[in-house]
Amino acid sequence: MERPSYQYADKRKRPQGFDIDYMRAVGKDLSCDIEFRRLPWIRQTKEMKAGSIDLLLGVFKTGKSSGTMALSDSYRNDPVGFYVHKSDVKLIGRKSISQLMEGNFRLGIIGHDTKSIEVARLLKKPRYQRKISKIKSAQALLRNLNRKLINGGMLHSAEVDYLHSINDPMVRDLKLIPHLSFTKPVHFITGRDAPRGFDFLKTINGSIKRLESKGITNQLLRKHVPSDFEILIQEK
Repeated sequence: MERPSYQYADKRKRPQGFDIDYMRAVGKDLSCDIEFRRLPWIRQTKEMKAGSIDLLLGVFKTGKSSGTMALSDSYRNDPVGFYVHKSDVKLIGRKSISQLMEGNFRLGIIGHDTKSIEVARLLKKPRYQRKISKIKSAQALLRNLNRKLINGGMLHSAEVDYLHSINDPMVRDLKLIPHLSFTKPVHFITGRDAPRGFDFLKTINGSIKRLESKGITNQLLRKHVPSDFEILIQEK
């Protein structure tokens, strides 16, 4: 767990976030109880394959299925925002990232899942590589952005939304640039040997459709991840 705005434990160690509220809504829709287990990712996948848990939350499609696991329909998007200091917003205009990088613009990213297709393409070109910094954590990227050691940063918007919700000064002066941001579809995943098996996904997919049609999905997104409604570019 510990994906701010999606999955986290509150001060009383209770699970909270969009994914948690969403699964509670699924449980209500299906008239069943939901039990949450907080496990490291490696152990989650092992227990899924061993058949001791039914679903994992918040999974990206990364390639071909091994045949031992299967994805549900997408139940939300994961917005990745392009952020700059508020004093630099006018410098961005409607430029693309490539156009910004032609000048002295320096960009910070975290890991493989916060870079857009455009940034991944730029990283293959030596003249851009020195202008794109791979930073270890969101906290370090935010520090560098506030100190203007970099001009822009790509972050999971859910983390920024969460920091806004607790009035963290690290995000007070940041502005989201929607046309340089993107979202990725997110799924549930189940294992072939999970207690309810692959057929359970048909039941889950039905619930996903019903929650969307009733407006419950958008209601929870507005509560937990408001920036999702500002970012309209979806990448696969």
